[in-house]
Amino acid sequence: MVPNPKISPKTTLSITTPTVNWTSLTLTGDDGETTALTLHNFSVPAVLDSGTTLTYVPGALLTPLVKYFNAELDPRYGYLISCSAPNASLTYSLGSVDFPQANITVPFSELVLPVIDQEGNVIPAVLKDGTTPACNFGFANSDLSFNVIGDTFLRSAYVVYDLDKKEVGIAQADRSSSTPENIVEIGEGGVSVCVGGGGSEQC
Repeated sequence: MVPNPKISPKTTLSITTPTVNWTSLTLTGDDGETTALTLHNFSVPAVLDSGTTLTYVPGALLTPLVKYFNAELDPRYGYLISCSAPNASLTYSLGSVDFPQANITVPFSELVLPVIDQEGNVIPAVLKDGTTPACNFGFANSDLSFNVIGDTFLRSAYVVYDLDKKEVGIAQADRSSSTPENIVEIGEGGVSVCVGGGGSEQC
């Protein structure tokens, strides 16, 4: 579990949202080649929001993602991609110079979502070629002054919110069916002393 300070919290009325420092995003294709999608000095605040399905990013970051996955913009449903698009993964780095980096890898399968209408019904959709089954893309353009990291990321991470110390602990989720879960309670020391995870003696 890697602790991250909650930086520049975004406040709406009396609610403060947990915000972390997002420092890089890399893409690993099905050929194993890794490509950096962010510049070396990339550093932006990002809100972790389990109430948001997609991840909202600035246009400069969305453009290479749209290009790689051949996403098409639909006026009704946002960006659509092939439901069987290339097998790839994205690695997010979150942290700061004062805290260790948390590197979380998100498989492409988390970015492929059913197309849903305004009534919440799953609908059949196709790309512009008229035949390829289409799914919603897990990214969208942010028109806000901050970025929102939603469920397309959070399903691949263990996240602990330490409200007393204003820290967020983040670790890669282990979804392997062969590995039993070993989730332990965070002790009085908070997430800062639980670096590494994997046993109660570290908390």
